[in-house]
Amino acid sequence: MVLMYEVVATRPGVAQDVVEVRSMVLGQRERGMLRIRMLASTINPSDLVTIAGAYRSRTSFPFIGGFEGVGEVVAADPCTSLVEGTRVIPIRRAGCWSELRDVPESDCVPVPEYLSTERACFAYINPMTTVSMVSRYVTGHGPVIVTAATSEAATQIAALLKFRNVPAIGITRSSDRPPSNGKLWSAIIATDAPEWEERLYAAAGQSAHVVFDAVGGLNAGKVARALEPGGQFISYGLLSGTPIHGSWEFPSHVELKYFHLRQDAHNSDPVQFAQRFEEVFQFVASGLLATTPAAKFPLSQIRGALAWNSANRGKVLLEINAEAPR
Repeated sequence: MVLMYEVVATRPGVAQDVVEVRSMVLGQRERGMLRIRMLASTINPSDLVTIAGAYRSRTSFPFIGGFEGVGEVVAADPCTSLVEGTRVIPIRRAGCWSELRDVPESDCVPVPEYLSTERACFAYINPMTTVSMVSRYVTGHGPVIVTAATSEAATQIAALLKFRNVPAIGITRSSDRPPSNGKLWSAIIATDAPEWEERLYAAAGQSAHVVFDAVGGLNAGKVARALEPGGQFISYGLLSGTPIHGSWEFPSHVELKYFHLRQDAHNSDPVQFAQRFEEVFQFVASGLLATTPAAKFPLSQIRGALAWNSANRGKVLLEINAEAPR
């Protein structure tokens, strides 16, 4: 048995108000599991939305946060390919906000030597979502509409679209807070501006076929109406906390689809999913889909990290163990 600590959300609510650092005893490792010494993790919107209680039907509390992170194998079964010392990204479930954790070997993706731990820490949720959605849903060269355009996820979607010579129209909430990299966007539409819907429909023209939406809420139907008949509205997040089913007048000529990375990871062919990770790692290493953290905190200061995250732009890197990440 090993004494370790983890960050637990005791109940649904605002993350910095409901999390606490707890010590616990990790029991004997079961066969087929890798014991992972976590090196780093992140604060992702998926953590915050889950802790807020948006997915209560599939989330139980107390809840250990951290959908994204990098760890090092410290114990494994004999003859496994993921030997001690291998850096891995645990996927398919939360729990990265912990000093040690046991993860099924099938849920661990090895990190290539050419990728630093810091870059690998941000190589799963946003880059994999970006590559998966763009590859699956963007089949032409008409403009793609992307909501929450100031977010890191939207920025990566726009970067990959530009790489593929597809225009990206960004939707933001505030005219005073434009995206940091305006060169990625063919147009920016702020929903607090007069006649923003008309501006969006003019920018989309008659050829916009896809919306990538991380917000949901009452504006979803208004954005969807910019799509041509047969267009696809892809919901991959719920930053507003309001389901799209509550949106008024969602157009009948648009197909509403949901993309959940966790579900996609479970349902994808393992070989194809591994190949997609290779593509993701190369995009991250090249810088196209890389994230530079704006702040770093030890995991023991999780409440301060969450407070910083709620008040500032940029991503937080959570350093978990004493040694500096490679």
